[in-house]
Amino acid sequence: MDEHAPRAAEPDVDVVLLGATGFTGRLAAERLAVLQQRASADGRTFPVWAVAGRDRGRLEDVVASLPPCDPAPEVLAGVDVHDDESLTRLAVRTRVLLNAVGPYTETAPAVIGACVRAGAHYADLSGELPLLRRVVDGFHERARAAGCQVVQLAGWEALPPDLVALHACRAATGAAPGSGAREPVPPCSGWT
Repeated sequence: MDEHAPRAAEPDVDVVLLGATGFTGRLAAERLAVLQQRASADGRTFPVWAVAGRDRGRLEDVVASLPPCDPAPEVLAGVDVHDDESLTRLAVRTRVLLNAVGPYTETAPAVIGACVRAGAHYADLSGELPLLRRVVDGFHERARAAGCQVVQLAGWEALPPDLVALHACRAATGAAPGSGAREPVPPCSGWT
C-alpha cells in the first residue's frame, strides 16, 4: 500500500482493540462490552468493534469472558506486531485502532506505521516518554497527510503516577517546584 494512498474501501469495523489477550487489553475489552451494553439498554447504536491478536483461541476466550453484548466483537486473529503485512491488513479494516501491545517502544512504531499507511486513527496507553518524541518526529507529517490522528499516552499509564511520585518527593524533601528530589526521601516516623 502506498504511504499516502486512500483506502481501497471503507472500513468495516469502527474500533479494533489490538492485544486484547493481555492484562490491559482484557480490561479494555471488558469496558467496551459494558459500554455496548449500556448503549443497547438506552436504545443507542454502539460502534462495531473487534478484538485482534495472534491467537484465535485466546481471543475467543476473551470474548467468552466478556459481559454479554450483542453483537459480540469480531475476533481478528493472525495479527502479529512484528509483521507489517498483517498489521496493514488489520489497519485497513478499522477507523480506530487501540493498541494494548507493549512494550510500546518495541511494538508501537510498526503498528502506528500501518495505521498511517491505511489512514486509520491510532491510540495507545504508552508511558514510554522517549518513544513519544520518536513518534512525533517520525509520524506527525505522514499522519497529517493521511488525515489520521496518532494519540499516545491516552490513558492512566505512567505519567500520572510519575507526576504524583515527583510531587511527593519534592514535598518530602522541601525541593522547589521545577527541581527534582536531590536526596533520598527519609522514612516518616512511625512507618515500619
